[in-house]
Amino acid sequence: MPIKNPKSPNAELGRNNDTLYEPENEVLFDSTNSEKVIRGQNNTWIVLGRDRPSNRASGYGGNGTKKAGAIDIVVGRLSATDATTLSTKRVNPSFAADAARIHLSQKTNIDENFQLVEGLTGASIGNSGIGIKADDVRIIARNSMKLVTVTDPQLSTGARSYNAAGVQLIANNDDSDMQPIPKGDNLQFCLTELKEKILELNGLLAQFVRIQTDFNNVVGYHYHLSPFFGYPTSPSEQILNSLTNTVVKTGMDVEQGLRNHVVSMTNWQSRFLTANIGDYINSNYHFLN
Repeated sequence: MPIKNPKSPNAELGRNNDTLYEPENEVLFDSTNSEKVIRGQNNTWIVLGRDRPSNRASGYGGNGTKKAGAIDIVVGRLSATDATTLSTKRVNPSFAADAARIHLSQKTNIDENFQLVEGLTGASIGNSGIGIKADDVRIIARNSMKLVTVTDPQLSTGARSYNAAGVQLIANNDDSDMQPIPKGDNLQFCLTELKEKILELNGLLAQFVRIQTDFNNVVGYHYHLSPFFGYPTSPSEQILNSLTNTVVKTGMDVEQGLRNHVVSMTNWQSRFLTANIGDYINSNYHFLN
């Protein structure tokens, strides 16, 4: 039987976005007198204060640093915890356990707050930062989207910005095997050049096979003059048998294999290195510098 909303006895609780009472999801925020707290129903919060990733003593707000204003937008504090089991419902921000958050801070250690690996540029220390965290995150553009770094000569603190800080894609929060992303056009040019070099080797090998075949024929049919009246001797039967097998294998296996290899390399180039065909290695949509 559906629970009735005490304020609207004729309405089913929470239906049509009516008030929903959920004590297991009700906590209080342990706010300070410098924080303006906007609290909605169902564990939704906006806190306007100073840099505070955890308890009152945390962050740059905790140690009394100036120019450390922050806005914390969070839904579902301690979301996975049944609030009715807590010894106290007055809780601190938890960047690990709160359900979803957008955190803006004028001065913060953003990587430390969200427990992120340092990556190639190291952890951000004492700079302004924006952190977005939820179970799943989508950033959607109705037109185009750009991820751009190093747009200004200095940071919000007045310090110089990085000379070159690219976009780092770090899966599983693991930076143990960070590698650069190749440029598609350069990679395509490199592989095309490699294909030409391989075909050059193919041609050299084919030329070697022809020269070796001519030499084999000379050796196979080589004879000496007999001491008896100067008559020519017969070629070695052993060498002739070996020559026959060698010529057959060279003609049927090696030369045919080389011809097949040329065709294979041509197909490889068409499949991977020709735009809009097969498994072309470059994306039609994504670019990097």
